[in-house]
Amino acid sequence: MKISIVSRFQIKKSYLLLLAGLSILVSCHNNSTLQTTAVTKQSHFARGFTINKFDGYRELIVFSPWSKTDTLAHFFIVRHTDVIPEHIPLEKVLRTPLQRIVALSSTQWGPLVSLGEISKVVAVSESRFISNPLMKKAVAEGVVADVAGEGHYNIEKMLLLNPDLILYSPDPTGLPSVLEQAAIQRIPWTDYFENHPLGRAEWINLLGLLVDKEQAAQDIFDSIAFAYMQLCELTAIIEERPSVFADKAFAGQWYVPGGKSYMACLFHDAGAEYVFAHLDSEASVPLDIETIFSKAGQADFWRIAQSAPAGYSYNTLKAENELYSSFSAFKKQQIVFCNTAETGYFESGALEPQKMLADLIAVFHPELIQNHKASYYKLLEP
Repeated sequence: MKISIVSRFQIKKSYLLLLAGLSILVSCHNNSTLQTTAVTKQSHFARGFTINKFDGYRELIVFSPWSKTDTLAHFFIVRHTDVIPEHIPLEKVLRTPLQRIVALSSTQWGPLVSLGEISKVVAVSESRFISNPLMKKAVAEGVVADVAGEGHYNIEKMLLLNPDLILYSPDPTGLPSVLEQAAIQRIPWTDYFENHPLGRAEWINLLGLLVDKEQAAQDIFDSIAFAYMQLCELTAIIEERPSVFADKAFAGQWYVPGGKSYMACLFHDAGAEYVFAHLDSEASVPLDIETIFSKAGQADFWRIAQSAPAGYSYNTLKAENELYSSFSAFKKQQIVFCNTAETGYFESGALEPQKMLADLIAVFHPELIQNHKASYYKLLEP
């Protein structure tokens, strides 16, 4: 990330003040339809949504990750016990707490499990990949249905469930036509576009709003943020930072995290020097293997996250591609590995950035966190 250690530390300090309640922002809407005072809850890290607080209701705006001037959704959230203001269009109203939610991504239903609201989930997608025991049990017992997989949606099954809302992951081509045809309210979930680990975690606040657990969600996020910031303070003044690169080759190219990406931010906060930090992108960038090796061949560490069978090792990696054994990190046996099949990385990782950060610090700077028990990342065993 192209932010100095000092400025990042100041940002972290300011957020600690925010947790103490010193940054409540009050603003006014002066347009023709809303002539009332609102407290705007500006997410400190998440950029994909904002919640404007009014007396008796909330205004939710989900922004497009592809165009800063466009929005993907605009709703007014009103509790069932409150009267809907006359100036609010009824087709834009969501009555909370929602009781029946179709969550098509694990990062949508995962936080609901943390909030103790798994009973609000009536459907998920690709249930065969679920590792969370509570959700696996709910699917196995038929309490939660599987309604989608590999880009296909069983809209008839969804409609029979009579959901209040569908949460889905959008893409630049627009809303899938099968979802557009369904007369069900939908919210696009763009948490995976957040380039700060706490930005992804902060989406729990939106779920808290939808199930009428705003304070519980805020408490969870504040606890996550505070723990993350404390870990950042451990590495804020480190002078010697080991170098690191990420991921593997695929179909002749190697996609690496951009220099402004979520992963680049984690590397920086863990006290490492990301070798592709100069790439001016928040998304993954494709590079040829020769370019990767010229830049990362002598890097100290190599981060890999993938689903792997038991016993995955350096020999397994070398068998995949002989070139891998030429990297210095391979030779030194300093591959930082996350087995996504065993750790629940895709289900819980977004809501536990403090644990991922602690894992990385324990690898890069073991003197800072001793006797650490890894949650996601650890050195790959020989």
